[in-house]
Amino acid sequence: MKDTLTSQDRDRLLRERARLLDLTTDAILVRDALDRITFWNQGASEMYGFTREEAEGRVSHELLRTEFPEPLQKITKQVASNGYWAGELQHTCANGSKTTVSTRWVAERDARGNIASILESNRDISASNRAQEAQSRLAAIVESSEDAIVAKDLDGTIINWNQAAQRIFGYAPEEAIGRHITLIVPPDRLDEELNILASLRRGERIDHFETVRKRKDGTLLDISVTISPVKDSQGRVIGASKVARDITERKRLALLSQEAELSGRLLQLQDDERRRIARELHDGAGQLLAALSMNIAAISAEESRLSPGVARNVRESRSLIVQALSEIRTISHLLHPPLLDEVGLISALKDYVSGFGERSNIRVNLDLPSDLERWPRDVELSIFRIVQECLTNVHRHSGSATAGVHLSHKPGEIQLQVSDRGRGIQREIQYKILAGRSSGVGLRGMRERIRQLGGGMQIQSSGNGTSIIVVLPIDGKEIAT
Repeated sequence: MKDTLTSQDRDRLLRERARLLDLTTDAILVRDALDRITFWNQGASEMYGFTREEAEGRVSHELLRTEFPEPLQKITKQVASNGYWAGELQHTCANGSKTTVSTRWVAERDARGNIASILESNRDISASNRAQEAQSRLAAIVESSEDAIVAKDLDGTIINWNQAAQRIFGYAPEEAIGRHITLIVPPDRLDEELNILASLRRGERIDHFETVRKRKDGTLLDISVTISPVKDSQGRVIGASKVARDITERKRLALLSQEAELSGRLLQLQDDERRRIARELHDGAGQLLAALSMNIAAISAEESRLSPGVARNVRESRSLIVQALSEIRTISHLLHPPLLDEVGLISALKDYVSGFGERSNIRVNLDLPSDLERWPRDVELSIFRIVQECLTNVHRHSGSATAGVHLSHKPGEIQLQVSDRGRGIQREIQYKILAGRSSGVGLRGMRERIRQLGGGMQIQSSGNGTSIIVVLPIDGKEIAT
């Protein structure tokens, strides 16, 4: 029976079979030996936008502008050899848009074994391809993220663990996946994780929650966590996605900033207290001693009428008052030199170095620029205190008979160098000073002043002496205060 079927009969049978699939959403078409479309179902019209009348009789590859994954000749040979071919094609629709289809070609042969027609079935996979591409992009984003991204189910079992999670917490994916999330939770934070899981079951999101987690090596780190519930297509919560950011360094910097702010405030309070005490000494005890000196002077005017013993006591008292006034004036000036506010740094340094030389018997060479005008008050006060501290250390520790203070400036920078020719500073003590581990209160205060102004300090020391070099930034203009 089959051998007596004509080409028209076979085509008619294929079309009848194809019509049975006219309700499918797949595109079904029949092509003859010359690739002309002899049948075009409703699914093909819906997929491509061509009506049956527009499609039938046209060469399919020309109508759809087919883009093949390999040469058409190679595909044709495979159909001739195997009787079918399957793969992916890209077609252009009637509106000019492109779509990707999963296709299957099945050959129908005539009595002599030649291909008489081909039944082609196409399924649009553009949406699934786009979804797969989106999923791939999302996976790439997750893996390239600097933040740890962890997925877990509602029981807390880890089901996904990206590379950043490995870097931050120390566990490789194969070590973490399948384990409970408490793997990275310190023992004293277990109740916290239970509360998080309870919130997730209620569908609640947790934003930027700062907490502490534990690395594989046992060290603790500060993290900021955002946790979102993961829902299925029915809207049911089935798990959670956690994004964790290591904020240990941010916390450390914030603490340093707070410490710097506190140190600056303490220095300000210290300077204010020194100024107050200096003023109290000068205006209070100093004025009382001055009045007492005037009274003693009045008594001394009647010395001839006094007994020798009383007259001697009056002279000694007058000398002690003068000595006390000198001591108070010196202490007051050391606490806060009035010349620094009234005239400026140059006069204050000259006055201080002169008094220091008299008190310590150390000869100080003071080298100051002749064109120096006023700088901001905090800069002038810091330079004065640094010189004061350095010369005090020269007197206490160096054993040097001489010292030098050299101050210079250029646009944007001030440089101060205080040097001596003493016994030097031991290397380990130098390291401690520069690393901020020195126990000396004066050195800590000096270093903090430099840090507050954004400057730096170097120590050059040997058995032939020591130089402290301080560099402070300053804007190009000098400021009168």
